[in-house]
Amino acid sequence: MTGIILAGGKGSRLKNINKPLIKLGRLTIIEQIIVRLKESSCEEIVICSGQNPIKDTILDGLTQIEDIIPHQGPLAGLYSGLMASRSFYNFVVAGDMPFLSTNLIKYMKDKAGNADILVPKTQRGIEPLHAIYSKNCLDVIKQKIFSEKEKLSLESIFTELKVEYILEDEIRQFSLPEMVFFNINTPEDIKEAKRLMRRLER
Repeated sequence: MTGIILAGGKGSRLKNINKPLIKLGRLTIIEQIIVRLKESSCEEIVICSGQNPIKDTILDGLTQIEDIIPHQGPLAGLYSGLMASRSFYNFVVAGDMPFLSTNLIKYMKDKAGNADILVPKTQRGIEPLHAIYSKNCLDVIKQKIFSEKEKLSLESIFTELKVEYILEDEIRQFSLPEMVFFNINTPEDIKEAKRLMRRLER
């Protein structure tokens, strides 16, 4: 399985701060993600950085790509990542999620089975940026991107593919949903993430 990090978001609510390079404790967010992906037995890691490559030595030796189709949001990032990946199954995560659970990722890998997409589902909804996508998604994504004039969500491909869900009681065996799916959009989120990281590093 390949780990694909979608790190092309502009962070507009954070005055264009490059979210993956925010430091939490000893490591940046993208370092936290890379460590968890390696611990989860991802044989390859691909970073999709939109049109703005991330300049950081932690990425040396990893595959970093720009979007094949620019300015089309996360769906284009997913398409580019799947095209670059050498694996049929791919764990896809946003570049601003620092509290991944290695054991949850391994559990999802084991559950991928015959699904085109395996995605967590909680009371808050689904988590398409913490999900496994197969190469079977490529044709559907390509058709969506080239036939629509506006940016589409990742969920826009779900109705045309075989989707299976990891439910909340399964997720809670490994981590609290509010922790593992925590992502950063505001200055307040950064403060909360730093507080949570201090607690974890004690």
